Amino acid sequence: MHEEARLKSPFPAAARFVDDLISISLVEKHFKTSHDANNALTKTGMGVGTPEYLSPEQGHGKEIDARSDVYALGVMLYEMLTGKKPFDAENHMAILVHHAKAPIPRLPERLGPLQPLIDTLMAKDVADRPASAEEAARQIEAVLVAQSAPEIVA
Repeated sequence: MHEEARLKSPFPAAARFVDDLISISLVEKHFKTSHDANNALTKTGMGVGTPEYLSPEQGHGKEIDARSDVYALGVMLYEMLTGKKPFDAENHMAILVHHAKAPIPRLPERLGPLQPLIDTLMAKDVADRPASAEEAARQIEAVLVAQSAPEIVA
């Protein structure tokens, strides 16, 4: 399991949501199982997970680490903010291709200050994402604090 991080925020509901996501280590909840008892849940070379939340490297069968969970967190944050998933397509394979190749979708203008956070969490190159849940939580906290800071007028 990935390390647990706690977020302090002036937005308690958002902080609790992020805390819950991080503390459960973003374990995928949408496994599809076969009703046939003779079939195993997974087979060698078979991908498991919901395509809408898979990182580019996970969707293409490459090695994964905590940064794949950070990508999924970015997808969920985008979905929370906009009410829709970042990528939609006719089939699962097309969704995986979008995760790997399509530009990171833009947030509505009113949410523009959060775009750099989405860009970082959903970076296509795994090396450009936060290395851990704790690092992602710190970045999210910094953005939330910056957005809630009172404007100082001299």
